Amino acid sequence: MSENMVRLFRPQEGGLIGLKCIDDKLYALPAKGDFILVYKRSSNEDYSLMDKVPVSVKNATGITSDGKMLFIADSLGKAVYCIDPETKQSRLYLNMSELKTNQGEDVLHAGNSRVNDMEIHKNEMWITCSAGYSSCIYRIDTGARKVIKVIPARGPEPKSISFDASAKCMKVLDSSNREISDFTLEGEWTGKLVKVPVDNPACFTVDENRQLIISNCEANRRKREV
Repeated sequence: MSENMVRLFRPQEGGLIGLKCIDDKLYALPAKGDFILVYKRSSNEDYSLMDKVPVSVKNATGITSDGKMLFIADSLGKAVYCIDPETKQSRLYLNMSELKTNQGEDVLHAGNSRVNDMEIHKNEMWITCSAGYSSCIYRIDTGARKVIKVIPARGPEPKSISFDASAKCMKVLDSSNREISDFTLEGEWTGKLVKVPVDNPACFTVDENRQLIISNCEANRRKREV
């Protein structure tokens, strides 16, 4: 993995707390959490703002899409909402407080827990959660409303999660350690990690060319995997 910085990306709305690349679009959630910014990639790989989707979710954090709907979390309310980008309407998608698990440490239901980010693939959702120095990744069957597996994270602040371009492994950014770790979909760490040369990294995504786009409150930096 090379550390080839391509450009800085500074949304006028401020720092980002959610970022996902879906096909030729980049979805960004500013720290204010009142809008989802939708960028479209041009032929020269620049991104230009094409739409703003209003967000009415409290404590908004993280963002993902299944290609049709947008998903965003209430970090403290432990709920995921889906938003129709056409109608701009939102509804409750998943109440995580109702999920039960008997697998390992139950970070999700701790009093001081926070939901940080999520990814969705088919009928399953992966959610990163932290509580103090404890942290986990929850793999959830959204149809059955059931926790399939609880995966220990590799650091105390798993702020962001993204699948690789093939959706065969997931990458998790730990903000405290400033590194991105690769996991199999079964939850095993592959031994691969990328050190992030960005202060206070908040979120990242992977585009279809396997590039990592990493964001903090000041800028986004792009790194190419080789």
